[in-house]
Amino acid sequence: MPLLSTGGFWGTTGGGGGSTPTLLQFMTVASDLTSSSTTFTLSSVSIGAADANRKIFVNIAFNPGSPSITSVTIGGVVAKTVINKVQSGVGLYGVFYADVPTGTTATIIVTTSASASNCLCAVYRSTTPGIKPLHALALYNAGASVTLSGLQIANGGFVLTNARSGNISGVTTSGSDTLTQDDLRSFSTYKLYSGSILTNSAATINITATAPSAIGITADGASFVPLSGSAYAPVLAGSFSDDTNLTTYTFNSVNIGTANALRQLVICFSWGATNARTVSSVTVGGVAATVVNQVASTSGGTAIVRFPLSTGTTANIIITMSAGLTRLYGAVYDTRCRYSFTPMDSAVVNTTSTSVSTPALQVNDGGFAIQSCYMASAIETISANYSGADTLNKDSQVTAESLDSIAFFSCLTTEFNQAATGGITSATSNIKRVVIASFL
Repeated sequence: MPLLSTGGFWGTTGGGGGSTPTLLQFMTVASDLTSSSTTFTLSSVSIGAADANRKIFVNIAFNPGSPSITSVTIGGVVAKTVINKVQSGVGLYGVFYADVPTGTTATIIVTTSASASNCLCAVYRSTTPGIKPLHALALYNAGASVTLSGLQIANGGFVLTNARSGNISGVTTSGSDTLTQDDLRSFSTYKLYSGSILTNSAATINITATAPSAIGITADGASFVPLSGSAYAPVLAGSFSDDTNLTTYTFNSVNIGTANALRQLVICFSWGATNARTVSSVTVGGVAATVVNQVASTSGGTAIVRFPLSTGTTANIIITMSAGLTRLYGAVYDTRCRYSFTPMDSAVVNTTSTSVSTPALQVNDGGFAIQSCYMASAIETISANYSGADTLNKDSQVTAESLDSIAFFSCLTTEFNQAATGGITSATSNIKRVVIASFL
């Protein structure tokens, strides 16, 4: 089992065969106390023995100011973002991570959008394979305490947290796992707390940071989890359609892809109607599937459903609606979830425009996203309107009864982003309905 080391070192690490992975080790708090700059260089920071699976994590805080963190490199590797926040009157702070397999020291360079001062980085390392961000929260309160409510944690993972104020009375967690204070130090007129938790359950916790008086306080928390296996791009394995006016649609022997213990079927479908209809139930092989999300109004709608199924290459799918439709078209994705069959997030949009976007949703590094789309009374090309760093690929587009356009999209997600938006565009302004879901 991976070992936790905070404020010290537990277990053996390194690149050699037979070594025991370290889940988490606190290394140091490195600093560049330059009073005014846009580039902060923290040289020769100890990151421990080289290891092929080593990730370095930095929890960064600055003096008050309004710029943002624009980039972080660790040992020359561009770091990925978990948290990147700016709080007026308090300053900028964030959590970043990078794969740094070689070397025993690293130079950390942090750049900002405008002049800032006093950069501090709490530095951690892990040599456990497959570590990825799970969830993150960051908050400021002008009073004497701030609480990060509902941080998702995972069995076998960890949490990094820091708090900053003119003074820190304490930091506590609602969970049963121990919160370890890794460092507490003064810089400028502030105190900076750095802490970590080894998590032993899949749950949600609260983290509360307290100051002696109502002088304002900020806190952040980021949870991480080791993922199983490797990234698996969703495969559109089968499709189905029926132009009959029905309430219940039966599709037999639909292709569902390759049997696998980690397989989950993600079933997307869209429908036309003369009145608003919703999904009542979906079964796969006679067993109820779970509706992830759906959106509809008078002319039709779209939905995403999930169903873990480790065996077989075909399945019978029955979709029952709240009342009769005019047509129904769908597709089945063969997917592999590395953390949970339950989606990380989902979002919908239902509006008339040339381009539509969903509300923000979280996508996770190492996961995937699937989008199901319906466009009423128009036969034209549907393109993805996705704000994330990855390309949402169109896997299929079909024309339904020479009236509507239906499309399905998917991609692997290689970033942690809590503000990604899905959506579609087309040449003309038509009714568009979209469901997007992210998985890990």
